[in-house]
Amino acid sequence: MTNTFAGGEKQPFVLIIGQCFLYAGITITSLFVFAITGSLFASLIFNLPFDAFMGIDYDNISMQMVQALKVVQLFSPVLAFLVSAWLISRIHSGKPWRFMGADKYAAPWLYFVVGGLWLAFYPLLAWMIEVNQQMQLPQSFSAIEEWMQKSEISLEKLTEKLLAGSGVGTFLSNVLIIAVAPAISEELFFRGTIQRLFRHWTLNPHIAIFVAGFLFSFIHFQFYGFLPRMAMGVLFGYLLYWSGSIWVPVFAHFLNNFLAVLGIYLYNNGIIDINIEEEESFPWWLTLISVFSTVIILFLIYQKLKTKNKSSLYVSEKGLEGNLEIKPEEKEPNWIKIYSVNQVYEAEILVGALENEGIKAIVVNKKDSSYQFGDAEIYCHEEDADKALGIIRNNIL
Repeated sequence: MTNTFAGGEKQPFVLIIGQCFLYAGITITSLFVFAITGSLFASLIFNLPFDAFMGIDYDNISMQMVQALKVVQLFSPVLAFLVSAWLISRIHSGKPWRFMGADKYAAPWLYFVVGGLWLAFYPLLAWMIEVNQQMQLPQSFSAIEEWMQKSEISLEKLTEKLLAGSGVGTFLSNVLIIAVAPAISEELFFRGTIQRLFRHWTLNPHIAIFVAGFLFSFIHFQFYGFLPRMAMGVLFGYLLYWSGSIWVPVFAHFLNNFLAVLGIYLYNNGIIDINIEEEESFPWWLTLISVFSTVIILFLIYQKLKTKNKSSLYVSEKGLEGNLEIKPEEKEPNWIKIYSVNQVYEAEILVGALENEGIKAIVVNKKDSSYQFGDAEIYCHEEDADKALGIIRNNIL
């Protein structure tokens, strides 16, 4: 894939490694500092000793400690991810809000479609959970497997305690702590920052999406839910990639967590008889329908956004050379190539960003019509080149 800036090269490997260490250091430091700060703050509010947060017995945990842990949760990882995302994006691009895709908003229809996508995806997700839970490591890794099982049991007990209760106040606090806050902070960090970073480093959006999805799942340390969580992370990643707005995956993430909180609240109040914490298998045919419907909805989203983002200044290579596909007033002699990508629609989205900033630009399709070899190139006027490159760097999908 040839995503290159005119007159420039990919970042040196040594520079990328240095940035990786710097950004990892910022993240780890933020998680540690906010964990300590959150624990101190919670200990003062709930009159608990600081060491009460060390080695918690989840079988005999008090409601006072449960409420304290909710406060700690808001500090780390929620605030830690938010601060890390902003700092890293600020250092890397100078415009964190734009870098993370937080300055763009999708059309309302997309959020309704994402709701349908979640319903279609859920049986497939449940099947992934079932498969992942049956995972067994070789005998030589028995110690690691035992540690994983103990960690999973502890996290399940913690989640159960956090979601316990049938009052409206408990429900609202759970929506804030488990649905709203993680959706915003984790998406800004993993999709808005990590995915964008790897997109810059590798110049390959698909590698970036899968790396961010892997890290998103890994950092939860729930290994028997690793595959379904990574699948969700990849799904969120493509929603950002296609829409350009971080708020689309934020909504999808929120919807997934909110429906889980709502389902447990309704079960605790005896309104429904289904306990969603007790995973049940779906019939094979429903899982198969889930696969097909998920793929179809994703394809429709992709096609709709691809069409919507097409530039009106799209021309062929012949058009740039004087063919009437370029309007007469656009045939200035100082067009220069500034960027090239493998996919035409990616170039069209970037041209749209340039047009929003008042820069006239065009897409030149050099792909072979039969075999789809070649690239899509972006041209602008020579005097706008430096400004255009800056805009493109901040809008790379």
